[in-house]
Amino acid sequence: MTTACSRIVSIVLTAAGESLIAMSGGVDSSGAALLTQNRGYDYVGCTMKLFDDPSTETARSRTCCALEDVEYARSVAFRTGVPYYVFNFRDNFRSKVTEKYIQS
Repeated sequence: MTTACSRIVSIVLTAAGESLIAMSGGVDSSGAALLTQNRGYDYVGCTMKLFDDPSTETARSRTCCALEDVEYARSVAFRTGVPYYVFNFRDNFRSKVTEKYIQS
């Protein structure tokens, strides 16, 4: 994780009392967030934007990365009254993961 990314996550974790729930917009992460809250823990929800794929922005079926999934995660956080952030890690993910994988 880059220094800037680490700094952002540290700020969010401090504000949330050290709990960060990664929310994909799916049932599992939404359920985990709700269970965390029901057990009395404070948390902040987040989604990591890791790549651009125009086909997922207009997908009619559920995918892991469509805008609809991000909006669903955001709505779960809103309805449960917790902060929610989308972290844009596209450039870092491309340079540190995708390009290295392609080169190997």
